[in-house]
Parts: sequence; structure tokens; C-alpha cells
Amino acid sequence: MPIADSHQSQLRDALIGAVETKRTRQRRRAVMRRVAFAVVIAAALVASVVTVAGRDDKAEASLQIKVQDGTVVVRLIDLEDRPDEIIGALRNAGLDASVELVPVGPSNVGRFVGSSGSAGTGPVSVTEGNAYSYVGFSVPQDFRGVLKLKLGRAAAPGERWTASSDAMAKGEPLACKNLYGLTVSEATRELARTTASVRWLALPGGLVAAGAQLDEPYAHWHVVDALATSPDDVLIGITADGSWPFLTKVPQVDPSCKGK
Repeated sequence: MPIADSHQSQLRDALIGAVETKRTRQRRRAVMRRVAFAVVIAAALVASVVTVAGRDDKAEASLQIKVQDGTVVVRLIDLEDRPDEIIGALRNAGLDASVELVPVGPSNVGRFVGSSGSAGTGPVSVTEGNAYSYVGFSVPQDFRGVLKLKLGRAAAPGERWTASSDAMAKGEPLACKNLYGLTVSEATRELARTTASVRWLALPGGLVAAGAQLDEPYAHWHVVDALATSPDDVLIGITADGSWPFLTKVPQVDPSCKGK
């Protein structure tokens, strides 16, 4: 295993340790059935893109599915916890699926935080987000197993999170702080009033002993990532030159915090 992948795994794996009436729900199910029927007819007539909308208006539409060229592309439009709608829409697209609600931090509520196939394989390719938290993915239409999805729900106080969060996303321990590129010394000053416990991970190198991050050489290393495993624990990744050491997407300031 390449050293970058090893340390990425260490970084990530270390972190993972509306009231509605019955009539409204029935109306939504009826809309789902009509859309599903329309999709079947369209597929029989035209070999083109098919869109399955979860509901019939923009304010309430929660899921979009496109089937094209043998691939099913799924996108969450809003972040409400509706496993039944996700399962139903995927089945309309020809995929058998299950959705498990799992406890997560504030920024991951309503987002997918994991997937697998019934045989243990992972058929999902993320299209919007990253491997640990995403709102869009694709899967081969000919996948014949059960697609097992994990969907984030708000964790109860003291409940262990299933997936780590972007620590600087809105609602998280370091909400809307932009530490990217700061030296450890600079970041430490920014975190002086933070109540969460902060740990530092040198990439490469591993966890840095408490207090040693202010010693050389780490004091002049730069922040490249910050992940929260709970409301009280943050792990900050640092590299010598501030560059992202992995092949995966470079972390960015969460969209919820832009302009703040």
C-alpha cells in the first residue's frame, strides 16, 4: 500500500470509531407511483435520459435519479431523512436497495455516509461529495445485488458518530473557521477558545504528542484538513509544505460557510 494511502486511511479510519398528515403522505406516494409509471413508458419508447423526481414540486422534491447509458445517477436535492423515498425511487430505476439511518454530526445529517453491496462489494461511485459524506452517487444499472446505503441522522447527546464530519462546516466544533494553509502555530492561536479537544496528525508521521505540535519542525507545518469525530474531538491533518498528500479531492471550505 502506498504511504500516502496508508496515512489517508490512518487519518480517516481513526475518526470513524416535519410533522406530516396521513393524507399528505398518501398524496406523495401517489405522485411517486405516477412518476414511476411515466418513467416505465418513457423508457419503453425512447432510449434516453430518464429522471425520477421524488415529489412533484421544487420545495418538496428530495431526490432525483437519472438513468443513462447503463448508469443510475442519484442526487439528494434536500437533506431530509426519507429512507422510504430513496428506496422506492431506486427500485423504480431497477435497483434493489436498503437505507440505514446512522448517527452523525450536524453537517452530515441527511447525507450519505457509506455504502456497500450485498456481497460486500462497493458499487457506488461518488459524484458529489467525497467517499465519507456525499449527496450524489452513481451505480451500474445492471447491479443485481442489494445496494446498502447509510444515511446520516442527528446523533443523540453522547451517541457515537458513525462517520466523521468536516470540523469546519457549519454546526461543527470549528464551525466556519478557515484554517487551511495556516501554520500550526497560527492555527493554535485561532483555536485558543475552542472547547473541543484538538489532536494533530502529521502526514506522514502519525499522531503528534500533545504540545509537541508547537515544537520544530511541526510549528511551521501547514493545516490541510480538520475532521470531527464528536462534538468534543477534532483531528487536524498537517503537512510540511501545506500540499494535500493524497490522490483524493483536496478539502475545501464548506459551502455553508462561504461569505461568513
